[in-house]
Amino acid sequence: MKRTILFLLVMNIAVGVLGQLDYTELKKAALNLSGEELFGYVEELANEKYQGRLTGSPEYLEVANYLAEYFEDMGLMPGYKGEWFQWFDQAYTVVKPGCRLELLVPVNRHDTIRKAYHYFDQYMPGSTSGNGTVEAEVVFVGWGISAPELGFDEYKGVDVKGKIVLMRPEAPVLPGAGAEFFLPWLPYSLHQYKMQNAIDHGAVGLLYHYGPLANTNNDYHENLINSLVGTDVVEDLFSGTGKDYSELVKKIQDELKPYSFSMNKIVAMQNHTEYHPEGKGNSVIALLPGSDPELRNEVVIIGGHLDHVGACYEVCPGAQDNASGIAVIMGIAKLLKESGVQLKRSVLFMGLGAEEQGLVGSKEYIESPAFPLSKTFCYLNLDCVGVGPNLHAGGGENFPGIFAAVKRANNRLVHRQLSTSFNANLGRPRSDAAVFMKAGIPSLSFSSGGGKGYYHVPLDDVNTIWPETMEDLAVMLSFAVAEMANRIEKPVRGPEKGHLIIAGGALRDSTVFARFVELAGGENAKIVIVPTAGEDRSLNREGYFDLLSKTFARYGVEECVVLHTRDPKEADSTEFYKPLLEANAVWFNGGRQWRLADSYLNTKTHKAFEGVLERGGVIGGSSAGATIQGTYLFRGDTKTNTILCGDHEDGLGFMSNVAIDQHLLARNRQFDLFEALEKYPGVLGIGLDENTAIEVQGDTLKVLGQHYVLIYDGKFYSGDRRAYVNQTRGAYPFYLLKPGQEYDLKNRAIIVPGR
Repeated sequence: MKRTILFLLVMNIAVGVLGQLDYTELKKAALNLSGEELFGYVEELANEKYQGRLTGSPEYLEVANYLAEYFEDMGLMPGYKGEWFQWFDQAYTVVKPGCRLELLVPVNRHDTIRKAYHYFDQYMPGSTSGNGTVEAEVVFVGWGISAPELGFDEYKGVDVKGKIVLMRPEAPVLPGAGAEFFLPWLPYSLHQYKMQNAIDHGAVGLLYHYGPLANTNNDYHENLINSLVGTDVVEDLFSGTGKDYSELVKKIQDELKPYSFSMNKIVAMQNHTEYHPEGKGNSVIALLPGSDPELRNEVVIIGGHLDHVGACYEVCPGAQDNASGIAVIMGIAKLLKESGVQLKRSVLFMGLGAEEQGLVGSKEYIESPAFPLSKTFCYLNLDCVGVGPNLHAGGGENFPGIFAAVKRANNRLVHRQLSTSFNANLGRPRSDAAVFMKAGIPSLSFSSGGGKGYYHVPLDDVNTIWPETMEDLAVMLSFAVAEMANRIEKPVRGPEKGHLIIAGGALRDSTVFARFVELAGGENAKIVIVPTAGEDRSLNREGYFDLLSKTFARYGVEECVVLHTRDPKEADSTEFYKPLLEANAVWFNGGRQWRLADSYLNTKTHKAFEGVLERGGVIGGSSAGATIQGTYLFRGDTKTNTILCGDHEDGLGFMSNVAIDQHLLARNRQFDLFEALEKYPGVLGIGLDENTAIEVQGDTLKVLGQHYVLIYDGKFYSGDRRAYVNQTRGAYPFYLLKPGQEYDLKNRAIIVPGR
């Protein structure tokens, strides 16, 4: 009933982002998708017969075939070079019953108590552990790092040969410290490095304080027995040493100085494992071809990892991680295909393999993609989306134009609590989205929250799943994907023949006026001044028009005409716009930009303005006279300029597909343009500070004046590196151009001299 009422309401959505095409059939198809159906997909994917979907195993190949057959039954096409699968080698390790972890506690000179730890809440056998038994002394080695260039070696001064090491995951410096401080530690945070370093120093066993959970993201080493342990084990090992674990960890982090020591404790480890180097894995890839002859060569990708961690030694079903994500992808594929909605761009549906074993499937795809990466519109990743009522889209602050489509669909259709965040993507990569993002593809990663779930343990089963959350996410993303697949990225261009001078207000810089006069023909310039944005009390002041005419006299211009009306009917009269027919320059003064729109928009005078440009002339303006030159009229509300997207939204459009704001840094307006860019994705935002201007002609923008121009193109440019980079945490997706810098409007990129 909830779904039926909801969609009867949205069937009458007014023409807008969703109303640009006929989505009626998609809405009807959504009525036929239920949470119970998606829950059934989770039940199948998490079934014990697939043994936890460990990539490389025969059971994983069975579940991959199940997904490919589903896509085929839906009428989709093989998506990877005419095949359903992208193959790769993938070794795997099977953990079998017969594992144990014990602490040997001496009670006197002759007797010892063997304290056994409980599987799986106190320990889990290593998912890539060697097979066998070890009984040895334990040595605490902090994070297990040997980094001489950082002056940090946690194996220095301790002997671990033939012993068991206890260590922590990650590194003493975390990504939150920022790129400068963290990146030198990044290689040492990898599980693979830590295990190899322990072997290099002679260790035969490893206790990893991580979880406890199953972790397949590591290498197999025949002669190293490893288990993942929880706090109970660690506290027992520290008991009686005279050291407090938490305090010691903090001390190492604060001082960045090792404090490794022998714990004088004996631990017995036994793991029963079977290594399979011959394993083969794959990703399942299905294609919904686009309908547009050109745009079908571009692709929107929606994916998630099909695999989980296998059995360790009980089966870890992976219902939330990530049968839930695959089930939602299956639902989206069904909605888009069965609705028959025409999508201009192609859509790829991916069940990625070996995410749990080191993001192998996504890395393989980036190395050998089905569509060129340059033709990939975005990647949407679904990972753990089935537990709890709330949804999160990681990376939405990085890519606000992509997130805006998702937010619109949520607000109009399902009304879930939807949060987002900035993804600095600095640390050890933890999701397939991180791989796509590193490759330069706009990426969002969806997850759910607010419910009781489990991670990499046998309890991650179907009993934790919230079917309605998956249903709402499938509906929301179906509409968002449809919008993105049909979004037309209109070009951003200036006039082909003439020039624009667009200034940010409080303009005093003589070089800007001089450049305007130069483009207008110098002393022979015939300039029309349009003060219509101003208030009546100023325009009616005696001698005001004569004063305006003298603005350019200091630059030797003798002929200036003031043109003003509040009546669009008058603006349609030949007598009114006659001065424009001979003019080679127009200057718009400041005030309120909506007044210019009310008077001239779509009139014959508007056409005459454009005629000045077509003859190779120049149009300039400051403050309101800047904003009016774009297609989107920002701050155009008649009540107040603090209403950012108001009752007037159409500019005169001398520069296409842009929203322009002014007085930017002087008035702390640098965050305001996001409202317009969220409402109209694909629009380029340009923010002008006072006493600063841009010169625009064709595809090129150049900064003039004294201060800065802010560019809102969804990217971040580093002046130090002279390159586009992933922003640091807390940054926003805009950047500054200084006087003299140029920008390529067609490619939305800074023009770097010499390149």
